[in-house]
Amino acid sequence: MEQHHCCAVIGQPPMRFPWGFDEEDEGCNALKLALAQKIMELRQQSVTRFAVVADCGVGLYAGEIVNALRQSDDDLMLFVVTPYEE
Repeated sequence: MEQHHCCAVIGQPPMRFPWGFDEEDEGCNALKLALAQKIMELRQQSVTRFAVVADCGVGLYAGEIVNALRQSDDDLMLFVVTPYEE
């Protein structure tokens, strides 16, 4: 039986970062690059399932990265978790 390895991504909302909601900021781009590198590293270690929280910030950044990588990797799966009932 094939084993699936999973990764859950949670993190801070944008207002916790110096750049806030400015995704063009150098710090935000550095964070996104670090996330992309880690996600690709995990993929090389057989992680195929990523769960992210669908609110602004780190979870959404990671979800966007995984979704982009899915275009060239059919084994990747993205699970989006609703952060609040409302």
